This record gives sequence, C-alpha cells and structure tokens, in this order.
Amino acid sequence: MLGISPGYFKTVQAAVIRGRAFTEADVPGAVPVVILNETAAKRYWPAVNPIGQRLTLLSNIYGKQNASGPQSLEIVGMVRDIHTGFSWRDQPMMYVPTLQRAQPSAVFLLRTGPPPLSVVKEVRAAVATVDSERPVAYVRTLEQDAAEAMAFVRLPMLLVWSLAGLALFLAAAGIFGVMAYSVSQRTHEMAIRMALGAQQGDVLRMVLWQGLVLALTGGGLGLIGALASGRLISSYLYQVRPTDPITLVSVALLLAAISLLACYIPARRATKVDPMVALRYE
Repeated sequence: MLGISPGYFKTVQAAVIRGRAFTEADVPGAVPVVILNETAAKRYWPAVNPIGQRLTLLSNIYGKQNASGPQSLEIVGMVRDIHTGFSWRDQPMMYVPTLQRAQPSAVFLLRTGPPPLSVVKEVRAAVATVDSERPVAYVRTLEQDAAEAMAFVRLPMLLVWSLAGLALFLAAAGIFGVMAYSVSQRTHEMAIRMALGAQQGDVLRMVLWQGLVLALTGGGLGLIGALASGRLISSYLYQVRPTDPITLVSVALLLAAISLLACYIPARRATKVDPMVALRYE
C-alpha cells in the first residue's frame, strides 16, 4: 500500500483505466477511498468490475493495527501497473490518498523540463516556503533509483551474459571445426567434380546448401528445445515471454549465419585447390 497525492499518476504518466484518480475532495471525513493497480484488480476481482466494490483494511499504511478497528475503503479507480522497484513480475498494489492517511515523511516526485538536478535549489526553496522546519533529506533522479534497484542483479546478469557469449563462441568454434573437417575429407570429391567441368561456384553452392540444411535442422531442434525449456524459466523472466518470437528468431538467424560462414571459409579454400594437385595427392 502506498499513500499518494492527487497529482501522482499524472506525474509518473500512469493511465487511470477505470474510475477516477484522487482529488482534493478526498479528505478526512469524506468516504475512505482506494485505487488498485491492474494486477490487484485481476487477482481479487477477476470476474467483476472492481469500481464501487469495498475492501476491509485490517492494518494502516505502516503495518500497525488500526486503533479504531477494521476500516472499509471504497475502490474508486484502477490504474496501470507502475514499477516502483525491481521485481520479476507485476505485484498487486493499492494506493490511498495522503490527505486521508497522514504520513510522518513524504517523497516528492517532480517532472522537469530542464535536467532534474539543475532545479535542486528551486525545489529546496519551494519546500522552505511551505515549512522551513522540514528539511529536504536528499534529491536524486529516477535513473539513480533504478540503478540502485538493479545493482544486486547486475553482477549475476553480467555473469549470465558472459557465459552465454562463451557458449556462443564454443558453438561457433565447434561448427567451424566440424565443417572444416568435413570439407577437407571431401577435397577429393570436389577435385573430381571440378575436373569433370564443375565450376567453383557450383561446388561452393553445393557445400553451402548442405551446411544450410544441417544448420536449419539443428536450429529447428533447438527451437523446439527452447520452447519446451522456456516454461521452466518463465518465472525468472521480466517483461519477456519465454516464447518471444524476436529473441528466438534472432538467435536462430545468428546461428544460421555462423554455420554458413563455417561452411564458406573451408569450402572456398578447397575450391581454390588445383584439381590435378588434389587428385595426385589422393
């Protein structure tokens, strides 16, 4: 649960998709109200419109027991999910107006035209005009908040990227080695074809086509394996589906390009060998 002022959703550019946002009329003495995010609405009211429904609050915004007992809040709006911290998946969230639930401290969010840190003096001065005894503890940008929230996963993700790059390099080296060995074993065959009138381009296309068939077969099997194993890691993915077509197609095309390059280099080298020299060597 988060206490917010009436202009919060406009500042963070979060769309209210049902009902209304908080207004200056949501004050103590008025009907206690609450706004849900999409995840909370779908989880607790999956089949009905939550607007106008009521929920019972057993504790206040700070987790302490309400002295006056449970409090009933009316749901007046539903807003799109807002990510205020790092999370693997969207979390249910409830917003209450700060005018109805006082807080010992507050965080002000400002959307500025110039660079945010260039207006720090003006912000401090504006706060001082309202209450000179309320100090502004610190000022920082949302980018800095996001960097701190992501700090604890940055090293593991760097390790994952490094291991993925190493795996790709080993796969490319393995493909190149296998294809180079296969082409070297067929040097005699290529020499005979060229001695019988085949052009270098014909031999090159033949080798590339055969390598492409192998690459497409391996890529198809890999896609099947990725789709099957993607469900196992779906809970660890953030804003990426395990069946994301862009990711799957990009990786498949990359491996196909590596396979073609692995076929082309040794095949090109083999077609430049004099057929008589190759036949005499065999």
